[in-house]
Amino acid sequence: DSYPIQFSERWLDEEYFPPFEAAIKRAGARSIMTAYNSLNGIPCSANSWLLNEKLKREWGCSGFVISDASAVGGANVLHYTAKDYPEASQQAISGGLDVIFQTAYDHYKLFIPPFLDGSIQAGKIDDAVKRVLRAKFELGLFEKPYVSETFSDDGTQASVYKTLAKKAAIESIVLLKNARLPEQNKRVLPFQKNIKSIAVIGPDAVEARLGGYSGPGNGKQNILDGIKKRAGRNVEVLYAPGCGRSTLEWVPVPENILSTQLDGVKKAGLNAEYFNNLSLSGKPALTRIDKNIDFSWTLFSPDSLINLDFYSVRWTGFLQAPKSGKFKIGLDGNDGFRLYINDKLIIDNWQKQTYSTKLADYVFEKDKVYKIRVEFFEPNGNAHIKLIWNEGVNDDWKLKIKQAVAIASKASVAVIVTGIQEGEFQDRAMLSLPGHQEELIKAVAATGKP
Repeated sequence: DSYPIQFSERWLDEEYFPPFEAAIKRAGARSIMTAYNSLNGIPCSANSWLLNEKLKREWGCSGFVISDASAVGGANVLHYTAKDYPEASQQAISGGLDVIFQTAYDHYKLFIPPFLDGSIQAGKIDDAVKRVLRAKFELGLFEKPYVSETFSDDGTQASVYKTLAKKAAIESIVLLKNARLPEQNKRVLPFQKNIKSIAVIGPDAVEARLGGYSGPGNGKQNILDGIKKRAGRNVEVLYAPGCGRSTLEWVPVPENILSTQLDGVKKAGLNAEYFNNLSLSGKPALTRIDKNIDFSWTLFSPDSLINLDFYSVRWTGFLQAPKSGKFKIGLDGNDGFRLYINDKLIIDNWQKQTYSTKLADYVFEKDKVYKIRVEFFEPNGNAHIKLIWNEGVNDDWKLKIKQAVAIASKASVAVIVTGIQEGEFQDRAMLSLPGHQEELIKAVAATGKP
C-alpha cells in the first residue's frame, strides 16, 4: 500500500477520482486522508497538485487533509524525496497537508522545526489551522468539547444512533442474485414460511465483527442469533463453523533443527551474509548468525550496516529432519527469493513482486541432515521473508468443510457467512476470499440446498 504510482491525470479523472470527488462535492465530506503511496514521484502527503490544485481548488474541499499514520516520515525513509523529517514536514504542509498524523506524542519533535524557523510560509500554517478549527466549530466541539461518560449508558440517545447505523447497514447491502427455487415460481429470498430448518455456516455468523479498523462495538447481535430470533421456535437453526477466514497451513522452520558451522564448531541457527547490492556479489557488508528465517523489515533495514533498501541476503546451514515423510517446504515473502536443498534449486522466485507463498513437496528422513541455502533480495519498500514448512501442522480445513456440508445437507436452506481480514499490513493483492472459503461455498452449493 505504499508503492510508487505512475498515472496520467486523464486516467485518474476517469478511473480513480470519481468516488472521491463525489464524496467531497455531493456528500460534503469534511476530511480526507492521504495514501502512503507516491504519485508520479511525489508522496501523496506532500503532493501539491493532488491536494492544493485538485482537491482544494478544483473540487472545492473546505475540510482538512490528514496523513495516514506516520506517512509524512515516509518521504525520507520510504520514497527518498526528503533528506530528513523536518524537510518531509515542510514539503507536506506546503504541499497541502493540514494534519500530520503520528502514532506517539513525542514524534512532534521530529516535525516541528520548519514550523518554528520560517521554512513553512505563515499563510500555509494559517490555512491548515483554519480548516481544522472550522471542522471543530461545525461539530460544536467548542461549545461541547467532551462527550458525557454516561452517554453510552443513555438508552435514549444511543438508540437514535443505533437506528441510524442499522438504516445505513441495510441500505448498504447489495443483493447480487436471487435465484428461483426448483419447480417453483418463487425466489429463494425471502425464505418461505414453511421451511423446517436453516443451516448457518461460518465464524463470521457468530463474531459480529463491525468491519476493518472498527472498534468492538456494544449491544451487538450476531447473524446466527438474529436468524434464530427471526426464525422462532418452529424452525430449527443448525450451525457449523466451516473452515474460517484463515487456515494454518505452514509454520516457520524452527530454530532448534537449524545449524551452521563456524570455525569447525556447530552453532545453532543459520549463517547469514548481508550485501549492499541485489546480486549477492562482493564481500558481505555484514555476517552474523540468524536463529531462523522469519523477518519483516518495514521502515528499517536488517542492521545499521545495511542499506535501508537495495540489499540482498544469503543464509546457509543445515536442517535436521525431526521425522520422516513428504512435507511441503518453501518461502513466504515479497520481492525475490529462492531455496536450495542439498544444492538443488527447490523454489525459484528471483524477481521483484508482491507478497507470495511458494511451497514444494520434499521427502525427508528422520534425523538426516540436509544442506540449506536461502537467497533473498529487496530493491525497495517493505521486506518480508520466512523459511516455512507444514511439518506438525494440523491441516484440517477439508474436514471442517465436510462437517459444514453435512450440516447443510440436513437443513432446508443454507446460509454461509464469509468474510475478509482487514487491518494494518493486511492489504490484499486479490479480491478472492481468503483461506478456503470459496471451496466451502462450492461444496455447500453442490448439495443442491438453496
